[in-house]
Amino acid sequence: MCEGHLLTERDIARALGGGRGSEGASGHDDVPATAAVSPVKERVTEVLAATGRNKALTARHLGISRRALYRLLDKYELDDPT
Repeated sequence: MCEGHLLTERDIARALGGGRGSEGASGHDDVPATAAVSPVKERVTEVLAATGRNKALTARHLGISRRALYRLLDKYELDDPT
């Protein structure tokens, strides 16, 4: 799934069919992925909703570790509402 030892957003996007990975909407590496709606953020949000925000089940469904899921939740500020 990933090219090296670390699973990156680009690897996840590629595995989920996001195409170009973490490149921005213009297709250039210098445009941050957060400049446009990230396909990874959308997918994580969808799966979280489908699993009733069960993080273990969400991570399993996405094929990533719970730790990787928590990193994505922090990155995209998708933590539980208080």
